[in-house]
Amino acid sequence: MVNVSPAPRNLVTDTWVTATWEEFLAIANQPQFENARCYYDAGWIRIETMPIGSGHGQDNSILAAVVSLHTRRRSRRQDSTVR
Repeated sequence: MVNVSPAPRNLVTDTWVTATWEEFLAIANQPQFENARCYYDAGWIRIETMPIGSGHGQDNSILAAVVSLHTRRRSRRQDSTVR
């Protein structure tokens, strides 16, 4: 069994910070980070806590609708100048 040290109290998420492998394991195994993405690379860790859910999908839908409307309007303008 791995002896893990307690996680730091003032953990900064969504950015790369220095930590040992043991600290990374202690942080990644905490219940509040169950749905987070955890990365470790050569003494650096990153915990991404931004949820991706229905709100993210709605944002993408809005963007797709705006691009579609812009393309249609532009296409209609070009069609009217050609005729």
